[in-house]
Amino acid sequence: MAATRDYLGSFRLIKMIRAGGTCQVWEAFDDRSQKRVALKVLQPEVRSDKHEIGFLRHEHEVGHALSHDHVIEVYDFRIEREQPFLVMELSRSRNLKLLLHDHGADGVAVILKPMLEQAAMGLDYFHQQGWTHCDIKPDNFLANEEGRGVKLIDFALATRIRSGFGRLLQGKTKLQGTRSYMAPEQIRRQKLKATVDVYAFGCMAYELVSGKVPFTGSTSQELLQKHISSPAPALIAVNNNVTQEFSDMVLHMLEKKPERRMQSLSDFLANLQTMRIFKRSPKAPQKNETQSSNESEAG
Repeated sequence: MAATRDYLGSFRLIKMIRAGGTCQVWEAFDDRSQKRVALKVLQPEVRSDKHEIGFLRHEHEVGHALSHDHVIEVYDFRIEREQPFLVMELSRSRNLKLLLHDHGADGVAVILKPMLEQAAMGLDYFHQQGWTHCDIKPDNFLANEEGRGVKLIDFALATRIRSGFGRLLQGKTKLQGTRSYMAPEQIRRQKLKATVDVYAFGCMAYELVSGKVPFTGSTSQELLQKHISSPAPALIAVNNNVTQEFSDMVLHMLEKKPERRMQSLSDFLANLQTMRIFKRSPKAPQKNETQSSNESEAG
């Protein structure tokens, strides 16, 4: 039996799956249910931070009632040995940011369409349940190496669509979210609707196709100002294999004014079904001889 420190209540910690600035995600085995789960645990230095505990509680409040193939399931919020944590569906997949980093835009292109479809399905369902996510980015979608099994994760900043005001605006001195994907109305802290996530999803689609986000800046303020006032470069100008139709759709998602922007992920899905992303079908990058030899020896 594992030592006491390897348990949180009835959960036996098996291995850490990933870690971020404030949380660790562990694969665990629940002795009671006899099931493998994921535990999202606060990092030691923030375990007593009321705000971070509040984010975990909020994530449970948002996620526990959701059930969709492309949204991670959140089962419970618990505190054991003064450690707050979430009990969640186990996924060993990596996030899209890591897939892009490891395979490059050319490698991702081969699996891009089903990956975007499944990501959009999950986010569209999230909106239909009355929530905006407010932190859409490649880091917050998981997928396997084939671009399947996509799961939307991390609901800490989610806010109710009906009010438009939620955790994002509770601390007005600190802007919440990820600056490379922020819609102008999010930066201005205005009332938020699903279109704030449409904008961020457009930034993500742009990045997955081109390997770069639509806007960069030497300072945070410069980057935010570009989101507010600078037109995004056409995607077709960054990747000439992209169809005009897909390039135009992404620019529509990146409209500065929410009322001029694509209104829903349902619209995105309907459009995507009728168009090609690339003029020429992408091919998986050739593996070099060393890689092939190593994989043959490993097999």
